[in-house]
Formats: sequence, structure tokens, C-alpha cells
Amino acid sequence: MVDHAAHLHGRDEIMSAIGAFVTARTGGSALIVGADGSGKSSLVRVAESLADNAGIAVVRVSADSRTGPSPVLRCIVDATDGAFDELDPPRRRVLQIALGDTEGVRPSPLVLSAALLDLIRRRTRRGPLLITVDDAHLIDRDGAEILASVTRRLRAEPVALLAAAPAGEGVFAERFVDHTWRLPPLSAPAAHQLLRDRLPMLSGAARSHVVETTPGNPRTLIEQGTAELSRQDAAVAHTRTQPNGLRDTATTTDHHGVARLLDGVAVRAMRRGDARAASFVLERAVDMSADPSSRARRLAAAACLTADVTGDLPALGRLLDQALRADPGAAHSLEAVIAASYVALRGSDGIADVHRRLVQAIGDRRDEIGHWVFEEALWALYLLCWFGNQREHWHDFRAVVEADIARAPSWAVLAARLESRSTFDDADLDAQADRLIENLAFTTDPSAVVRIAFVTRGRDRRFWWRSALQRLWADEDSPFASVIYAGAMLAADGLSSGNWKAVDQITHRALKLCATQDYRMYAESWLRHSQALLAAYRGEQQVAQSTVIGLQEWADDRGAAALYWRALHCRAVIALGAGQARRAHRLLRMIPGTDGFGAVIAFDDRTALDFAEAAVLAGTPDDIESIRTIVAVHPVDDRPAADRRTLLYAGALAIISDDDRYYERAVSIPEADRWPFDLARIQLSRGRFLRAQGATAQARTALRAAAVTFRYLGAEPWLAQTHAELGRLGTFDEGHRLVHNDSQVSPIGRRVAELAATGLSNRQIGAVLHMSPSTVGSHLSRVYAAIGVHSRAGLRDSLRSDSIVALPGARHA
Repeated sequence: MVDHAAHLHGRDEIMSAIGAFVTARTGGSALIVGADGSGKSSLVRVAESLADNAGIAVVRVSADSRTGPSPVLRCIVDATDGAFDELDPPRRRVLQIALGDTEGVRPSPLVLSAALLDLIRRRTRRGPLLITVDDAHLIDRDGAEILASVTRRLRAEPVALLAAAPAGEGVFAERFVDHTWRLPPLSAPAAHQLLRDRLPMLSGAARSHVVETTPGNPRTLIEQGTAELSRQDAAVAHTRTQPNGLRDTATTTDHHGVARLLDGVAVRAMRRGDARAASFVLERAVDMSADPSSRARRLAAAACLTADVTGDLPALGRLLDQALRADPGAAHSLEAVIAASYVALRGSDGIADVHRRLVQAIGDRRDEIGHWVFEEALWALYLLCWFGNQREHWHDFRAVVEADIARAPSWAVLAARLESRSTFDDADLDAQADRLIENLAFTTDPSAVVRIAFVTRGRDRRFWWRSALQRLWADEDSPFASVIYAGAMLAADGLSSGNWKAVDQITHRALKLCATQDYRMYAESWLRHSQALLAAYRGEQQVAQSTVIGLQEWADDRGAAALYWRALHCRAVIALGAGQARRAHRLLRMIPGTDGFGAVIAFDDRTALDFAEAAVLAGTPDDIESIRTIVAVHPVDDRPAADRRTLLYAGALAIISDDDRYYERAVSIPEADRWPFDLARIQLSRGRFLRAQGATAQARTALRAAAVTFRYLGAEPWLAQTHAELGRLGTFDEGHRLVHNDSQVSPIGRRVAELAATGLSNRQIGAVLHMSPSTVGSHLSRVYAAIGVHSRAGLRDSLRSDSIVALPGARHA
């Protein structure tokens, strides 16, 4: 992830002012004025990042006419979620005509402004907005007039507008905005610092010449600095054409020193998140390498960087071939072995063979390598361990880390201890993981973000974990491989948190990127697993089965036990959804492992519910007792917020125990609704158990709660099972009736009402729907007004009466 603020120099005062403006949440408008190349766009990106970190939704307005006849309107309408559907029909039609979606006489700017103002105000009920307009001078006049009109009338609303335009091109007259910031030329110290950061290989004399002869425009400074650098390179090339004796005595030592210096520059560039600069600098270091051995080693290092950061696997192969041609002995260097491990797995080499070669190379060359290469080796080894998932592999990883623990990065130390499968509950390890997650807020190195997030996945403190990955995923300048890993982790997280629409979007985009770049690595298979599991949850059996077949072939070819297990798990989930418990049980029993169920559940805790449900429905007492031994060791405690494993183990224990006290303990875990699908499955199992016990009222309550969540998520197989259980009680799904009978309630209001009817609190509903409790209360108030009730009790009575009637003239939510 590129940190835009870190790449701005001499703009500290303006950045502070922009930060105060954006995070004030009190509305207003501002204009950034500056010459082309002065940093206007970067400041806008900084403002967007600050807003995102503060929980403020960002609406980026484009002037691109390819989006339709009114790009300003299109950008705002597309970014306001469901607020468009909440508009009155006349205003909705006004916007549809202006957007070209419906035929009609184009409305006046005044009418359009009123409709747009209403739309934005409705959207702000869910939270504040920041509207950004980069290159505002390119917006058409009608769009500019509408924005100016809306801006004046939104000054009392939690909506901020930030525009940027060149000097003298002010489409937005300054009298229409509350603040104007002009970007002056950079001072000499700021210009020097800019060139040091962006062109570290530029000599001090050349840098001073550029600063003295160039106005303080950042873009012009970099262009002139690049030109000076090219002249330096030409001088170096000329030196190489001199007679051998003169060249060798004058430059060999200098070139060796420059190459070593560039090695350090490359590492620092990568740690700043600028992978492209790191790759460029490493190539320069290769050019400066005099002896074949150094040249080969640096080519192999560039291949490592290419594999892990940029994801350009064809380029990786070319760099590795060049390294071996430069020095055949380089094949045994650790850099080359790391790069070769990625190339091997792109084919069909087994994970066990690649793992053995890498462990041997680390042991043979530990004393010869620097910190960066050691960390790259540990990451490659960690991925092999995780996807191979063999106990002896994890033993090797831990031994490698502990043999050089002073140099091992913090994520690797934590991983070695967490993956030992003996102390995952240790309070000290929890504290270490929490500190790493909190530090993600300040981490600009995309590789570090990916590695820390990977190792700490599944921990309690998720805000910074998810926020860091989302920034990486959304940043257009993020390195390719890091984006794919971020997408894979966000997709897996979305499956657990119930954000299935996002899972669908992420997997689709990430797999499309993988296909475009021919990226056939670990993260791609992980994405396909999430895609298959989502399809299984939704009942899309053909999609799930075809994806699982490809996943299983990839795992079989390479000996990837983790993926083989997950492929079998997906097939078992498909069977459970279809009500084929015995088939699901057979598939789960096929999962290998010397530790039986325990190894599988420890590796992927979501399987706990599947093992328990399949064992109970299939009637296998021995397996039930085996599962009890595993899940009973993770008791429910009194922490304010339990982790997901606590919920899954408590739910599995309840399913196999035939005791409602265990079910009550599971569903009462604090913040259990953070994992809605898991909680709904426990409620379904509880309803099935209570019905068998003759407790029909309690069974009905549990089943209706499960039905609401399954319908919201689109988990059709489990919704069908819930409806069948309700049918056996002689009842029906009341939430389903509300959705279809009340046309006066908006789609969002209907979902809120469904959940409220089951007895969930505003906070619990907000957790399921990803909105604040106050926003839930606002929606409920409008639902009450629309159907003529005043409380949750009245809402439930209306549902029972089968006669929901809207009050005359009531405004819908």
C-alpha cells in the first residue's frame, strides 16, 4: 500500500488543515488550488484515506463523460447505497431522466439540485459523507452549478465537499466554498527531501543542481531529477567503454560499493510500500555488479521480490534463468532457492520436496544472508507449511525460527508459537497478536501487512486487521501479489462475518486478476475455496462442485493437505445443506490426519459445527464422544467479547450434548451475532432439539431467529431446513410475511423489522447489518410509523394479525 501522505513533502500545514476539515463531521466545503504537478491529487487521496479511517463514507466524483450524460449525478447516485430507493417517486424519476435511464424532458438545474439534496440527506442518516472532486475544472457546467447549489445548502449537514483544480481554472467560484488552500512551490529543504526519497540514486551534486535550477513543483523536480539520473547512467556506460586497465582501476571498487548501497535502498523502498521502486533499484544494482556471483545473487533477489510482491511469475522465471546463466553456482544461493520454490509450485512439484530444499538452503546459508533475505525465506517456508499442513513441516519451521530468533521478524516468532498447536489460548500470545494487529494501522509495507494479517487471522481484535487489508485491497498502487492475498483474507473473513455480497465481489475481482496475470499460486487456491464454500452455503451446488474439483486437483498434484482437507470439507457442507448427513459424515471421515478430528478442527475451527452436526444426524456415538473430547477443552468464559472459536466449540458441544443449557450458553456468548451464519446454525439445531423434546414455544423462537438470518444471508439450503422444522410445528415464517406484505417499508427497513421481530436489540441488529445502533433505531421508527405501531410488541402483534396496514400518507423509510 502506498501511503500518499508519506510521499508528500512541504505540505504538513495544509495536510493538518485538511485532516481537521475532513474529520470534523460538521460539513462544509473546501477547494485546493495549485499548478499541475503540485500535489493536489495526492492531497485529495490523503483526505479520502483520513475519512475512511474515521469511518466516514467517501463519494469520489468523476468528470469522465463515459459514465453517462451526467457524470456528477451518476457518481453520487451510485455511491448512496439504498437511499435512491427511499426517494419519493417524482424525485426518483427526475434523477433517472437526468441520468439517461428514463426518457423525459430534462429537468432544470434547480429541480435536479433539490432531488440530489434530498438523496444526500437521506444517505447521511447512515453516517457522514465526504464528497471529493479531483480535477474539478473538467466537470461540465451543469454539474458544477448543481454541486455548487447543493454545497451551499448542505452546510448544516454532516457532508463535506473537497474539490481540487488548477489555478485560474476555478469552475467552483471561491465564494461558494468555506475554505481555499493554495499550494505554493516547495521550499529548498522539502525539494531535497523529495528527491532523496524518490530518486535515492541521484548524487548530491546533481540533486542540488536540480533544486537550484527548477521551480519547486514536485512533478517538475522529479522529471528533472530523472533526466539528471539518465545523464549519470550515460556517464557510467561511457566509463565501461574505456580500456580495461583504466576501467578496472577506476571503477570496479566504486561499482561494488554502489551496488551494495543500492541493495539497501531497494529494501528501504520496499518497506515504504514502493515495490516498483525497489524492483527498479535492484535492476540498477545488477548493472553495477562486477563479478558474476554478485550479479547472479542480485538477479535471484529480484526474482524473490517479483514472486512475493509484484506477482509477475513469468518475469520471475526469466530473472532466475538470467541468474543461472550469470553463475550456474547461484542455483544453491538462498535467494535462488526461494524464487525456485514459487516457480516449482506454479507447476506440479510437491510441497514436501520444495519444503525440504528450502529448509536445507536456510540451514546451509544462514550465516551468509541479510535480514531481508532471511525474512523472505521464512515467509516462503511459512506458506509451504500452511498449505502442506504436515506436523513435521511445522516442526522444521519452528526450529528455523528459534535457531535465529534474534533476527526473525515478530510475525514469524508468533507464527512458530501459534502453529505449534499447543498454546493457542496462551494470554501472552494473545497480547503479542493484539500488538501486531494494532501496529497494522501504522504499517506502510504491503508485505508486512499481508504477513501480520495472515498470522493473526481469527484473533479477537479485528478492526485494524480488517482496515489494513481493506486499504491494501482498495489502493490502485498496491503491489499485485499483496492485493491478491488481501482479497483472499477479506473473503475468508467475510464468510464468517456474514458479509457474503462482499465475498462474491472480492473473489470475482481477485480471480479475474489472477487469470489476467497468469498467477497460479497459493492465494488463488484460497480464493477458490472461499468461492466454493460460499456457493455451498447458498445452495449453488453446480458452482460449488465444479470449483471443488479444480481445488482438489491442485491439492492432489502438489500434496497440499490443507487444500485437500478444505475440498472435502466443501463437499461435506454441500451434503449437509442438502440434508444428506450420512454422506457429509463419510466425507469428513475421509479427511486424513494422525490426530483425527482434532487436527482438522484445530486447523479450521469452522469444521467443529460440521463434524458435530454430521455425527449427531448420522448417529455415530464413537465420533460424538471424540468430538466432545476436543471441543470441551475450550470453555465459555466471562470475557466482554468472545472469539469465534469459543462460539463454534460451544455450539458443537451443545449439538452433541442433548441439553438446552449448553445451547443457552452458546447463544448467550457476548457478541455472538458477529458470526451470524454460525449462530443461526446453532439456533436451527437448537430448534430441532427443542421440537423433539416437545418444547414447541421455545423451538419456534429459535427457528424463527435462524430463519431471519438465513434469509438475509441467502443461505437457501439452511432456510429450507428451518422452514421444514417450522412446518412440523404447524407454524410459518412470520418474517417472510412481512417482507412480502408491506409495500410501505423500504428494503432496508424490512430487514431491520425482520430482525427486530425476533427480539434482537438495536446493537445486535446493527452488528448483523453493519450499521450503528442509532441508525437501526431510525429505521425502526420509520417502520413503526409506516405500519401504525409504536413498539417491538406492536410489531410482533401486527405480524401475528396478518393485517399490516400503512397509515394514510405515511412516508416510507
